[in-house]
Amino acid sequence: MKLYVVELRAKHFPVEMGGPHYVVANNPKRAYEIVKASYEEGDRGFAEDREMKSVTLIAETGLYPTCKTHLFLCQDKETPTPIGRAE
Repeated sequence: MKLYVVELRAKHFPVEMGGPHYVVANNPKRAYEIVKASYEEGDRGFAEDREMKSVTLIAETGLYPTCKTHLFLCQDKETPTPIGRAE
């Protein structure tokens, strides 16, 4: 799993929609789709407001993340074991 920050163009609603939006997903395309779907579901903004401005990888799970920043996901309150350790 990876943590991305997604920003939208949001010409008409820069404060409400522009971002940053933090998303945990497997790839940047999916991260953008999650944010876009959220706004489409609520029929918020115009189609051009939902266009991607940028998607940036922030952190990822695994022993040797390519972005050099570890992402730890807690499975429950009792066991703070990182998910994706074997990636």
